[in-house]
Amino acid sequence: MTWPSLTAAELLAELTRHLDELMPQANILRREIHRHPDLGYGERATVDRLRKAMPGMKVTRVADTGFLTRVGAPTGPAVAVRAELDALPLTEETGVPWASVIPEVMHACGHDVHMAATWALLQAAR
Repeated sequence: MTWPSLTAAELLAELTRHLDELMPQANILRREIHRHPDLGYGERATVDRLRKAMPGMKVTRVADTGFLTRVGAPTGPAVAVRAELDALPLTEETGVPWASVIPEVMHACGHDVHMAATWALLQAAR
């Protein structure tokens, strides 16, 4: 079965199934990113973690601390998906096992979730 031959309902069901399979890995990635946050304009280690989690995908660095990749045909229409990378200058006091190990820096606004969800979406689209 190929993607173009699916109805909209079948496509949604297939995408949902694939995302369900990816969620455990996405959660591991989210927790790894959460443990090692980077402040804005210094997210190089975060970008490197994400790139490592996407083997086989061509990645182009953008604006020093970002990157882009294209899924599917190398030309033609495309849909852009963006995820924030930066953390905040706050001390984490959650006590969770994946708490930030970087003093006075934490992902308090969900950007770790943005990145893991975008990773899962890119993996599902491949």
